Amino acid sequence: MDIKSLKKKMLDKSRDDFVNYLAQILNVTAGTASKKLNGEVNFTLDDVKKIALELNLTIDDVNKIFMGEIY
Repeated sequence: MDIKSLKKKMLDKSRDDFVNYLAQILNVTAGTASKKLNGEVNFTLDDVKKIALELNLTIDDVNKIFMGEIY
């Protein structure tokens, strides 16, 4: 997971409150959002879809952020 790229996309939306913004996107608590950003809890496919829609992510963005380098 590439958290830096995800945060950059959030900054592109003029949001630097990463945990709260993610919580808003996913309709979860800030605690749950924090755990997802820290890799303690995995993102679900539904989470990825919501984030991709909100942040206007391309398939390449989604792959880079959530899949990492696949060889």
